[in-house]
Amino acid sequence: MDKTYTSEFEKQTVSKVSRRLLPLLVACMFIAFLDRINIGFASLQMNSALGLSSAAYGFGAGLFFIGYFFFEVPSNMILEKIGARIWITRIMITWGFIAIGFAFVQGEKSFYIMRFLLGAAEAGFFPGVIFYLTKWFRAKERAAATAIFISGSYVAGIIGAPLSGGIMTYMNGLQGLDGWQWLFIVEGIPAVILAFIIWFYLPEKPQNAKWLEPEEREWVVDVISKEEAALTEKEHKSLLSALASPRTLMLSLVYVCYVGGNIGLQLWMPQIIQKVAGAATSTMNITLLTTLPYIAIIIAMIFWARHSDKTRERRWHVSVASLVAAVGLVISASASSLTISMLGLIITGLGMGGAQPTFWASVTQILDPKEAAVAIAVVNSVGNLGGFFGPNLMGVASTITGQYNAGIYIFASCFVLLLIFMQVLYKTNQKRFIDTMS
Repeated sequence: MDKTYTSEFEKQTVSKVSRRLLPLLVACMFIAFLDRINIGFASLQMNSALGLSSAAYGFGAGLFFIGYFFFEVPSNMILEKIGARIWITRIMITWGFIAIGFAFVQGEKSFYIMRFLLGAAEAGFFPGVIFYLTKWFRAKERAAATAIFISGSYVAGIIGAPLSGGIMTYMNGLQGLDGWQWLFIVEGIPAVILAFIIWFYLPEKPQNAKWLEPEEREWVVDVISKEEAALTEKEHKSLLSALASPRTLMLSLVYVCYVGGNIGLQLWMPQIIQKVAGAATSTMNITLLTTLPYIAIIIAMIFWARHSDKTRERRWHVSVASLVAAVGLVISASASSLTISMLGLIITGLGMGGAQPTFWASVTQILDPKEAAVAIAVVNSVGNLGGFFGPNLMGVASTITGQYNAGIYIFASCFVLLLIFMQVLYKTNQKRFIDTMS
């Protein structure tokens, strides 16, 4: 007969796991995303220093996701085989040194090469952690845990924006280096430091968690094993099937739309705000304005994910949030004043923050555990191709029109398509949504 546990015991154990694991993972996500998007802030000085056109910047910014795409699945397969602690440590050391190396790019070619290498180095981190969380949190708690982890990426916008602005303003000329060069050095070093903290601090699996009481370890292992068994019994698929399954491909398509709109906006937002605010606006003020949408993202992310877990509903939480993001972008693109444009970007932030954690909770909810590690990597790597197309389309559109409006409308259309594809995903996988959340 199965051992029974009180709800209070379960709640306390989940809370204990969260307090131990999530702060470190959030810190890692903070640095990962800061090193990914800080070229958006650096572009305020870097583009003119290197002679980069809008099209060249957009292409280079997007190349990160090409490297990410090619190395994501192999990286996650290695992680599953040798363990999260070892592989995440390797990932962070590699991307940290490459991020620092951005300070020494000389022009378009070196900029392109370094962005590709940074994507290749960082590949595997995000889906690896998403997979890692499935070994510690039940499906009904996963959206909240995922939201807390992902929040690190948007804290990078809140803290990273003024930090980047301050570095570029006050370190400009120090030791003969420009402010944008110091930005990459200062913001690349923490990744290397955190890598060693991961090595000594992060447990591979619940069975290794000495900070849990024996009964707590037993409960975590038991509930996760039962959830995995319940899903695995329904479908037995080969690795090739996992890579080519309609479910994985549809999830990837949904995420392409999200990343295209989300990353496209983040990499161009400082320049969009600069255009609306006027060229005379200081770098520091532009970066401070950039924090406002990120604050909205954090608020929406935590609230909306908890509401999704509480109601045990995913489809409409993703879909409504996507619609809000699209509406905000339309408002921003059609605005004639900085105030209205910023209001639109804040509304967009609310939508983006609500969509991402609930989407990833849907991903881990409907995948077979036997294919989860590879399938999550496929979804993330294919989906992140949107990060190549989004910034590129904005670069081309702004070069042709001389304005950012057309590109912002492209980002809005990404979120509308996301809403549509999410409905299709639900209709074709309705039984798994219901079974897992029951």
